[in-house]
Amino acid sequence: MNELLSPLVQGLAPHVDLWLAETQSSIAEARAIHAGLPQDGKPFWLSFTLKDEDTDDVPRLRSGEPVTEAAEAAVQLGVQVLLFNCSQPEVIGAAIDAARHTFERLGAPIRIGAYANAFPPQPKEATANDGLDPLRDDLDPPGYLHWAVDWQARGASHLGGCCGIGPEHIAVLAEQLESLIHYRLKLQEAAWRASLPQCRSVKRRYTVASRLVLRWLRSSPKTRR
Repeated sequence: MNELLSPLVQGLAPHVDLWLAETQSSIAEARAIHAGLPQDGKPFWLSFTLKDEDTDDVPRLRSGEPVTEAAEAAVQLGVQVLLFNCSQPEVIGAAIDAARHTFERLGAPIRIGAYANAFPPQPKEATANDGLDPLRDDLDPPGYLHWAVDWQARGASHLGGCCGIGPEHIAVLAEQLESLIHYRLKLQEAAWRASLPQCRSVKRRYTVASRLVLRWLRSSPKTRR
């Protein structure tokens, strides 16, 4: 591992702002990468690829290790952001939940991110770079946005795209997720205003909050798209 990693690290070290160990399929891989990095104080981000065939109720890495154990390892390694990439979008939500619950249990302020593939699951016997894979019709920019909105709601703060996700997808994410952030801020503001003393009943508080949010939505063209 060091023979392969050292030249890359030495060449990149003067030019990078952070270290990202990407598409790691096992905890052992992540530990090996971390051990080969310099102690330069730069943030360490870690991204695992998930098992997306023959799955069960437990989100797992491609090694079969539970995401909970991977999140615990991330805490031990001092990771700033834990991500999940190069996987089908259907398995990422449960992985985000498992990581979030683990970090909450351990009191670890680690952020979570996700960026999925747009092509179907690959068979185990597939080899790298042996041809082009078809893209899923349901993962066009609006379709991919559907998944990203769900990941954000589950607690992911770093969102993007992996194989088959292009600039057109990222443009939609950037525009629409920004609108959702503003929407949630307005919800919080509305909930606070609705909790004022004059709104004594629960029904009255919800009515006031709803009216405030609707008033804001009508005045914000971006969120009506």
